[in-house]
Amino acid sequence: MSDDADILSDDPAVLKAMIAALQAENARMSATLQAHEQLVQALRLRIAKLQKQAFGKSSEKIEREIAQLELALEDLLVAAAEQHDGP
Repeated sequence: MSDDADILSDDPAVLKAMIAALQAENARMSATLQAHEQLVQALRLRIAKLQKQAFGKSSEKIEREIAQLELALEDLLVAAAEQHDGP
């Protein structure tokens, strides 16, 4: 981090521009994270609802849908973890 501080400008206008760019990037990342969390929650709710219905006439169809949704949820969580651990 000290290496990063060495390359910072002393110009207040440049520093303000850098801060504004970082704030915009932070807002984009927060929006993406919020959308991801909403999708994960929606998938979990759908899975729970289908699991409650799994004992009816079309339980095989529901079980297949549950399995597909669980895979989609797992893919989302893995992608989020990889993105979080990335550069």
